[in-house]
Formats: sequence, C-alpha cells, structure tokens
Amino acid sequence: ITVYVFQMIPGLAWIPIAMLIFGLGETATVFIIAMTAIPPLVINTAGGIREVPSVYTRVARMSGKDDSTLFLRVLLPAASLSIINGMRIGLANGWRVLIAAEMVVGVGLGLGFSIYQSRYSLDFVSSFVCIIVICAIGLTIEKLLFVKLENMIRNRLGIDREGV
Repeated sequence: ITVYVFQMIPGLAWIPIAMLIFGLGETATVFIIAMTAIPPLVINTAGGIREVPSVYTRVARMSGKDDSTLFLRVLLPAASLSIINGMRIGLANGWRVLIAAEMVVGVGLGLGFSIYQSRYSLDFVSSFVCIIVICAIGLTIEKLLFVKLENMIRNRLGIDREGV
C-alpha cells in the first residue's frame, strides 16, 4: 500500500522535502527522481508477478525449487515484460521531474536550467530547441534500450510480436 501512496505524490511535491533534507544540488535531484521513478517500477513488477500463471509456480515447487530460485528463475522472467513497462513509466516520470528539478534545485546546469534561463531573455527558440533535445533523448532511450530489450525478452520467452 505504501508504494501506491508514493505513486500519488507528484514529483514536484518532493522538491521542498528534498531541499530541506539535502539542500540545493545533485543529491536533492537524485532523491526527487528516485521518489518519482521507483513506484511505477515496483507496481508493475508486483502486477507482473501476480499475473504469472499459477502452473509455473506449481511446476517449480514440484521440481523442488526453493523460494529464491522460484523468484529469480520463474517469477521474474515471466514478469519481465511488465517490469520493462514499469521501467518505461519510471524513466518517463524521472525524466520529467529531472527537467523540472534542474529548474529549481539544480546546480545551474542541464536542459531544465537552460529552459528556465531562457525566460529571462525571452529566447523562445532556445526553449524549443531544449524541448526538442529532451524529446530526442527520451525517444532514443526508448528505441535503443527498451524496444531492443523487449524484443530480446519476447524472443527468449517465445512470444511472437505479430501475435500481440
């Protein structure tokens, strides 16, 4: 239940807490990102494990697998596609809050800080370029990491992409 509470808290709401605990700087930013990115990963992992067919667990138990082997060799691989989706959501949440945190608690670096600074000079072109770079980085991570990882897991599990 605790993770669902953290899921409901907007990432930007962690800024004053992070500033009180860690002051200004990178540690506060990392804290904010973690508090925003971890809940979707945990929720999707737990949901994926709950969706594993019970026959997998029964077969593992009948073949003498202990709890840790069951978890590491049966449940996690079977839930891996849900885990990847949790990672996608967590990355998106963390990426958004990183940009926002750079505007507030950053150390004067980053795309968020650049967008924030461009408002003083009314440099809308710089703001839009930063937004395009933010999107390009996010899409690159999606295509180079998550799509390849998902396809690799689908192949390993014998799940055909066209059948989905």
